[in-house]
Amino acid sequence: MKKLNHFPSQELEREFSVILSLTVPLDAENTSSDKGTLKLKNAVEDARKRVQELTDSSLASALETQLDTIYQHERELVSHRGGLAIYVSTDEVYYYHLGLPTPSNVVLGAYPNVHPLIEAFQFTSDFHVLVLNGENFEIYRGNSSGIDKIEIEDEDAPTTLENALGDELDGGELNHGTFGGPRGSSGGQSFHGHNETSQEKEIDRRNYFRQVSRYVNDHYSKEENLPLIVYALTENASLFRELTNNKYLSDYQIEKSGSGISKQEIESEVLELLMKIRQDEQSALVKRFRETSPEFRIENIKEDLAVSAIQGRIEELAIKKGYQTKGRISESGQVDETADVDFVEELIYKTLQSKGQVEIISDDLMPEEFNIVARLRY
Repeated sequence: MKKLNHFPSQELEREFSVILSLTVPLDAENTSSDKGTLKLKNAVEDARKRVQELTDSSLASALETQLDTIYQHERELVSHRGGLAIYVSTDEVYYYHLGLPTPSNVVLGAYPNVHPLIEAFQFTSDFHVLVLNGENFEIYRGNSSGIDKIEIEDEDAPTTLENALGDELDGGELNHGTFGGPRGSSGGQSFHGHNETSQEKEIDRRNYFRQVSRYVNDHYSKEENLPLIVYALTENASLFRELTNNKYLSDYQIEKSGSGISKQEIESEVLELLMKIRQDEQSALVKRFRETSPEFRIENIKEDLAVSAIQGRIEELAIKKGYQTKGRISESGQVDETADVDFVEELIYKTLQSKGQVEIISDDLMPEEFNIVARLRY
């Protein structure tokens, strides 16, 4: 069994004689619940029934053997919020943890059912999350499946305000002096007082955020070229944005305290933000399709869509969520409407083969006249 974290993936782009696609919704509130295990078991047993209907006994036996391995990993599979997508071939089982909830579904066919993957990965795939407050920071790497904390082992990293500024720390430091006696004598001790003024603390905060910005930019953003989402109180996020020159800094941010929060709390807020980003990007996508000139746009016409996919001319393919229609695409691009084959799945597969982008658009955002529409490269 192999976990996949990116889409498209080479593992699902290869030719299959037959493949099972299972999607399972996972409990968003309680990942330790038995509900996820029961849902997984129901999906596996439903898949087993589909497999037993195959006329090729060797294929059926190979798929059943792979299905049996799923139970060996059930705790790992259900310990997540959102959705689970499993792909069972005759020689391997692949799975994704998805940030988006997925319906319970089992599909047996020649192509993997990648609709849930498209929805999960079509916008804002990988990113960094900087959890920042005035005293320390943490950084996470994430995608629509969730986030993982990056452990910083560099002793010189400005992980805390004290480590970063050291002797340069102003606010809150107690200044000592001496009085009486000549230089070098053991004269009395004087106290100038605590430098706890708001001005000094502000200087510390600005200096600290500059160091954090430089470190994150040099060690993560420039190395991985990923968007950086800041998780911080509004005033901290604003100051960081003012001081940084990180070109990967996202326009989106999470304006909540970054102090004393769990990974689960951060992940929940991040996944909620991703929903907002997806909605904004879908709206921008629909606008782009509307503004595309007619000679570079195909709407709903199966034959034209099929030929363009075979020729590798489709740059972007947008499909209304839930839209289905039958039809087998031949090698020349002809469509057999009598075939009991999912035309949309075939079109998606051929578009991805030529490195085209595929998006699933929610019904409320997709224009009424579009069920499926393509933007052409030429």
